[in-house]
Amino acid sequence: MSSASLNADGPLQGPQNRGAAQPDRGEAHAEPNLNADGPLQGPQNRGAAQPDRGEAHAEPNPRRINLANHPVLLGLLAPPEERRRQFVNFTGEEFPAVAETSKQGKYPVLRYPIPGQTLSFTFEHLRTTTQGRVVYRCTGCRKLGKTTSVGVVNGTHLVGNPTTLPHVCQAWRSAKEKVDRMFYKKCQDIPKDRNFANIKPIQVYQGVAHEVFSCDVADEAERNDLLRYFSRDQGYKQRKSALWRAKSKLNDSRVTMENVPREYAFLADGSPFLHIRSDDLHIYCSRWNVEKACQLGMFALVADGVHNLQPQATNKTGQLYIIHGVLANSMDIPLLFAITKRKTVRTYEAIFGKLKEIIADAGGRLDLRIIVDFEKAAINAAKKRFPSASVEGKLGEILGSKYPPMADLILALQGCAITARGILLNFERRRQPRTLRRRDRRRRDRIEKEMARFKALWDRHRGFLRTGTINTYCRRMSRYVSEKVI
Repeated sequence: MSSASLNADGPLQGPQNRGAAQPDRGEAHAEPNLNADGPLQGPQNRGAAQPDRGEAHAEPNPRRINLANHPVLLGLLAPPEERRRQFVNFTGEEFPAVAETSKQGKYPVLRYPIPGQTLSFTFEHLRTTTQGRVVYRCTGCRKLGKTTSVGVVNGTHLVGNPTTLPHVCQAWRSAKEKVDRMFYKKCQDIPKDRNFANIKPIQVYQGVAHEVFSCDVADEAERNDLLRYFSRDQGYKQRKSALWRAKSKLNDSRVTMENVPREYAFLADGSPFLHIRSDDLHIYCSRWNVEKACQLGMFALVADGVHNLQPQATNKTGQLYIIHGVLANSMDIPLLFAITKRKTVRTYEAIFGKLKEIIADAGGRLDLRIIVDFEKAAINAAKKRFPSASVEGKLGEILGSKYPPMADLILALQGCAITARGILLNFERRRQPRTLRRRDRRRRDRIEKEMARFKALWDRHRGFLRTGTINTYCRRMSRYVSEKVI
């Protein structure tokens, strides 16, 4: 028995009677028709019976994206025969272009200024054929998902008129392209020159602005146009992050506590600078400096740890320990540098033991006076290796950072060792005492004048001076010597 439904009049009706009993709804609920191929027809075929609803469904959805016409997918959806590489001509009229710096710096880009206009097309390297021919493509078209190729000969000459190529992009402003390429070049030059390590990004930005303003241009309007594009939007704030990324490449990430390249482990003359290397201790020292200091009468050592100048490789748990040697004229030079992760007696014994070994090999005195800080581990290690204990350390002024990269710290230590070598060479030749401070020279002059005045009074009165004269002389001398009023 077929299924039946109860209509408004009450009797049951089968499927064959529904259409007659319900003329208004019959077309909407009519059985779907089978076409010649067999599949059921969907709502698009039922719309003919319902013209009011069919028109509503026929309108396109504005939120739906037509992927078939998307420029990025055009090449992927095309048949294989249409996706073959575009034929590139390497013979014909040549159009010279301007070689500019690319963003990555691997291959130069070619900028073709359109004659008589302020616009230009930029072409980037695409490939080099097996025959050694170079193919470039339009940068603007590449961003829109299309490859517009052109042959390049003689380095910077485009084969064929670049403006007649099948571009899908618009030509760019020449001033914008030129400014961006100048900035890319500066960002690529920063990691190659360590002089930029001590220059702030704002100073680099101002230097690029000066280069932009002083470059060769046709007229003043073009110069102002270049500077306007360089300072567009937020100016320095927009380019600051790129400058910081370029400066960060100056830090040699190869240098760690576990790995020290040869250029850091040896000085420029080939002598070893790194003597002990382990995961928790590095000892850097120049044997030549220690030998020369022993020959010039080194009589004391001053040692202390710089706790607020830890390299990043120690994870802020260690210190930089420096030992200075004091010569006969009170001149001090750095002799040994140690980078430590731990501050134990065993660590300090290794530090002082290595310095004692180098001093003994140089034939120096071992009965030196050693001054260290109040750290018990350092005191015990110094007493075990040498007799005494103090504090010294000035590298913070050179590096300007509490937690410098390992490579920068080692380079600064090498600079200290080389500077100490120059001091020793100068001291060996001249042997001049250290220059007095200005206030010490002024105090010495006052004492000499007061003594000369008192001697003149003594000679005049033949040794019979009044008590007030003697009291005045003693008060003045005490004030000049101690810089205090009695």
